[in-house]
Order: sequence, then structure tokens, then C-alpha cells
Amino acid sequence: MNELTTDLKTLHEKTLNNLKSSKAKNTLRAYKSDFKDFGAFCAKHGFNSLPTEPKIVSLYLTHLSKNSKISTLRRRLVSISMVHRLKGHYLDTKHPIIVENLMGIRRVKGSIQKGKKPILINHLKSIINVINEQKTEEIKKLRDKSIILIGFGGGFRRTELISIDHEDLEFVPEGLKITIKRSKTDQ
Repeated sequence: MNELTTDLKTLHEKTLNNLKSSKAKNTLRAYKSDFKDFGAFCAKHGFNSLPTEPKIVSLYLTHLSKNSKISTLRRRLVSISMVHRLKGHYLDTKHPIIVENLMGIRRVKGSIQKGKKPILINHLKSIINVINEQKTEEIKKLRDKSIILIGFGGGFRRTELISIDHEDLEFVPEGLKITIKRSKTDQ
């Protein structure tokens, strides 16, 4: 019986660790912050924040829409939904009052996505020239140019670049194969 209890306790601890690891710390921090703001909105207007109703969430999204982007509204909706789910409550985020409200907000505000401008070849050449002109050891120049060129060629994020280890590199007839162990977009 003791062995069974110990096994269950170990499984319970491993399950809790898996649940904690299911989301990045920044994601959990964003959920917490977003829900705190939603809670303040509900308290100010005399609504329950947990559990809440689609109508209240829709009012909150309308309230936010004055000064927030559509992507922010979507993230807030996901945060509210996740907190409900984690606390064992159901919130229908596909309820027509929420979906139609978001569509109306998007139609009124517009939803232009502003991406970052890419580095073009001319910029890349300028960066390499600056590295070449530095008064530092050749090995450091080679390192810096390699990082810049690999990042550009692979379209890697900074965090992906700094996590590359020697064993992640495989030289193949076509060139270099790099294994990225963790990525923000594919963990």
C-alpha cells in the first residue's frame, strides 16, 4: 500500500510540474495581468469576474477597444478564458455576442498588422563592413559575422541564435544543418 501511495504522490508531483511547464512564464504573467485588469473593470461596474458571462466580456472588450489594438483584445479574451478554464469554470468565447462584437470593433477600427521591417542585403553588407572595421581579434570578427549571417540566412530569433550549441550543427553536402531545440513558435 505504501508503494502505491508513493507512486501516486510522485505522479501527482510530475503532473503538477507538467502543468506548470505547459505555458511560458511570460504567457502566465500576461494571463495574470490581463485578468487583473478584467477584474478591476468588473469590480468598478459591479460584475462578477469569476465566473463571468459572455455579455460582460463583450462589454469589457468594447471598453478596451478605445485605446487597444485588435491583437490586444484577442489576447485579453484568451487570458480571461484561460483563467476560467484553470479555475474550473466554462466561458463560451465563441458566443455570438463576443464574436460579433469583435468583428464590429475590427470593422470600425481596422486591423492593419504592423510587422518589423526586414534587414535587406544592403543593410547586411553594412553590418558586416562595420564588424570588419572593428579593432578586435579576427576570431571575434568571424564569430560575430557568423552569428549575423546564420541569423539572417535561417531567419532565427535572437533567443534561438544564442541557444545554438556545437552539437546542434551538422555539416551536410548542401551546407549546414542547424537543430533548434526550442523556439517561441514551436516549443
